[in-house]
Amino acid sequence: MSAYASVIENSAQNPMSEEYRKALFAIVQLDGDMRSARSMSSTTTSASGDDAFKISAVRSVMFGTGRPQSALIRSDASVFLRTFDALSVPKSYRQSYMENNAFLVYYTGGYDGPGRPRMEEYVTDAEDMHAKQAALRNDAWAAVDVLVAELNYVTKADLTAMSPSDIAESWIVISSNLEEASKAVESFLNLVPQQFVKEARESVIASTNKS
Repeated sequence: MSAYASVIENSAQNPMSEEYRKALFAIVQLDGDMRSARSMSSTTTSASGDDAFKISAVRSVMFGTGRPQSALIRSDASVFLRTFDALSVPKSYRQSYMENNAFLVYYTGGYDGPGRPRMEEYVTDAEDMHAKQAALRNDAWAAVDVLVAELNYVTKADLTAMSPSDIAESWIVISSNLEEASKAVESFLNLVPQQFVKEARESVIASTNKS
């Protein structure tokens, strides 16, 4: 059993719950959309001078019609973060206490009672997993937020009316944030029990084939 599987079985998160499965489906779908967008945009090289085509390729995957997209790409911060939290190990009482009482913890040197190690001197497996998942969740949202904003901008501005230099700048923003978001989501999914990820990927493929 993986360290994560051991932690998750003893946490509030239940891989068999409907909330967990819906959240995993949405994240796996987002991961697949970003992989497809990166693959499609890479088929046109810079030598062809067509950054506009690359932008259109990414936009068609992330915002396109006629196929189901991850609901997360159009979600706000609270929905996005809450979806990732549904798969994450909850913050421990000790972590919450240390965050909410930072001055007191600093003033007392992290004292946690006689015979006990200071608070900063150890991290449990569950706390370590929570920290990793929260960091990847935040990285994913930061990049997706910029990516969506830039895609919305070029849609409103109209690529055909933009100058080559503006298109090139937009492509740099889009490609870099697409890569950052994709890496963060992929790393997050690597921390989830892989049997559940595999099942979710199969469900996403089946859903796409029905459209």
